[in-house]
Amino acid sequence: MEGKPIYYKNGFTACGDIDSVFIECGLRNDNIICEVEVLGDIDRDGDSSRVVTNKIKIIRELTVDDLLKFNTTRTLIKAIILDPSIITEDMLRHDDWGVRVTIAELGKNRHRNVLVNDTHFKVRVAVATYGTTKHRDILINDSNVYVRCYVARYGTNKHRNILLNDEHWMVRKYVAKYGTNKQRDILHDDKGCDVVEAARKYYK
Repeated sequence: MEGKPIYYKNGFTACGDIDSVFIECGLRNDNIICEVEVLGDIDRDGDSSRVVTNKIKIIRELTVDDLLKFNTTRTLIKAIILDPSIITEDMLRHDDWGVRVTIAELGKNRHRNVLVNDTHFKVRVAVATYGTTKHRDILINDSNVYVRCYVARYGTNKHRNILLNDEHWMVRKYVAKYGTNKQRDILHDDKGCDVVEAARKYYK
């Protein structure tokens, strides 16, 4: 391309390490990750591994196997996003909860059968969101309020009938938002003002 490369303004961006690619571009998108060779002038921001150049050569597109070989958390998450069939039992025990959340979202129900008891609440929220009624039957009694909120959102009216009496106002607000008018009628007299407001707002 013409002109002098200017960081974040003009030029092709390349990264010196793989994790910087995902910091720059994110993980959950359709971006194609390629190995490149920088051939032109460069500009960089301090000690950042990211550079901008006015001439670049694309060598090849990286495959899922390539990503796995880097052996970082971000490359593993990206590999799972691209091909959930690579999920292994060992990945279910990965130290990073972001990996386990990704598996709960994109994996199979047999994976969620394990992750329904995960120690991190965000993983259990993902199971409540993407799992089955049986998973929500378990998570309806979860100690974490956000998990129960997502059971109220993605569960059945049977779940919401139970959560009508939840001790936390936020859960009852989710019932008001995602439940039935009959459930909203009950919540019109709730002791939580936010719950009452939601019951009135979402009445159909």
